[in-house]
Amino acid sequence: MTSFTGIDAITEIDASAFAGCEALATLNSVAEVTTVGENAFAGCALVAPEFTALKEIGASAFAGCKSLTDIQANEVSTLGISAFSGCESLTTLPTLASTITVLPKSVFAGCAALESVTLANIETIGDNAFSGCTKLASIEFAAATSVGAKAFANTGLTSIDFGTAVLGTVGEGAFEGVTYSSCAVTVKDGSTGTPDADTSSWLDQTWSSVTVNS
Repeated sequence: MTSFTGIDAITEIDASAFAGCEALATLNSVAEVTTVGENAFAGCALVAPEFTALKEIGASAFAGCKSLTDIQANEVSTLGISAFSGCESLTTLPTLASTITVLPKSVFAGCAALESVTLANIETIGDNAFSGCTKLASIEFAAATSVGAKAFANTGLTSIDFGTAVLGTVGEGAFEGVTYSSCAVTVKDGSTGTPDADTSSWLDQTWSSVTVNS
């Protein structure tokens, strides 16, 4: 099967419904779908599906969709662990509702084509959230207070901006594999690792520059 034509009344795609359908590249008539279950499209060949009403994306829902470049969805409010892990062609993140403040573990891990991420409402970035995003050069998280272990490991970061909220937790190996000498960092005064914080941390690395906002 290379395509799926939904039924207008369908609002939910069940867990593992199309998992492993390696030839499934297009979806039609899925405008009413609000929920995509766990592993629903894992390993499929989807490229740029349009889910105009989609609100809930389950764990590993699109994991391993190596051809996926974009997913058109309006204000996703629930995002599961590893939802897009291994989507190595993904260049654009789905639109997230402002109510999402936590990025789950490994949610975009291995999205090797992703180059820039700006998310204003995310407070907690889960373990391995962007690990292996080898082209990821720029990140901006205005509300982030916690970064998980290996969250940005083995990325191509050249610009890190946490300069609005006080970053209190940075997990082990959060930036492991990043070329520190080529990356500029901006943080809020009082964040973990800044001069007035209690502990030394990731900022002890030899970064290109470190800017501390008051």
